[in-house]
Parts: sequence; structure tokens; C-alpha cells
Amino acid sequence: MNIKYSVNLLKLRIKVLLLNIRGYGVKINVGKNALIDDFVKFNFSRGCRVILGENVYIGRFCTLGVYDGCVLELGKGVHLSQGTSMNVYNNTRIGDNSIFGQNSVVIDGEHTNHNNCWKNSPIRSSPIKIHKNVLIGTNCIILKGSEIGENTLIGAGTIVSNKKIKPNSVYINKRKGTYL
Repeated sequence: MNIKYSVNLLKLRIKVLLLNIRGYGVKINVGKNALIDDFVKFNFSRGCRVILGENVYIGRFCTLGVYDGCVLELGKGVHLSQGTSMNVYNNTRIGDNSIFGQNSVVIDGEHTNHNNCWKNSPIRSSPIKIHKNVLIGTNCIILKGSEIGENTLIGAGTIVSNKKIKPNSVYINKRKGTYL
């Protein structure tokens, strides 16, 4: 294993250790040969759990946020390309050998408007499940409540919102320009 990846993994373990010294109760399991590239940002809240399977790769400039008792699980061989962002307010599971194109976003929660204010409003969430051998194209957005079946390709720039995508399929959504 490259020394750079070992140092980044050590930084992650130190961050988790410091959070747990402060009583956060963060749990992280890292599989064999997991690689974390430079400039990866982790945001953890109390009681969260992160599972990185064997041979996981987290590319440069990725952001993983796991909040308040939630679980993020990346199966064996998952590949997060540069700039991928995941925000977990519920539970998100990514199956083995799934690949995310650059700048893809996975968010299992959404803000609500509480007393005409978005800031500090409650978050509504539901789990995301991406089965094994899924390819998520560049600049895709996967939103709360989505489930993507195994061996599926999600076309570049596609938004998947609260949908169940069948296994062994290709899913794209075409959007016409809308002017306001």
C-alpha cells in the first residue's frame, strides 16, 4: 500500500479517536486495502457508524458526512471518484463493486421549511440502497428513498429521487430546459 494512503487512513483513525475521547461514540470499520486519497473530508456526528469494505477507494476531494446515529456502509470494491459527496441522515448502503463517477452526490435527507425558515429546520430522511455492481455516471444526484437494483447503469447527470430502479437496467432522465 502506498505511504500516502496509509497516512490518510491514519488521519481518519486519529479523527475518530479524538471524537470518541470527546464522547461522540463514532464507530468505523475499515476493510483490508481500503484507500483514501488526499483532501478527503469526513464529517461525523454522535453515534454514527461507517463501514468501509475491502478494496474501497475514496478519491480526492470527496466528502462523507454521517450524522446522529446513522450508518454509511460501502461494500467491497466500491470506488468513489473525485469530488463524490455523501450526506447520510438515515442509513445509506452501497453494494459491492459499485462505482461513482466524478462529482456525484448522494443525500438521504432533505430540509423542511419550519416556521418559514429553512435554516436549522428538521431534516426529513429515508434510506438509500444501492445494490452491487452499479455504475453511477458523472454528476448524478441520488436522493432520499431511492433504491437502485444490481447491475444497473445510471446515466451521467441523472437525478434519482425516491425511486426504485429495477436490476439489470439503464436509467437516464432527460430534462428539457425550463426558464423562469
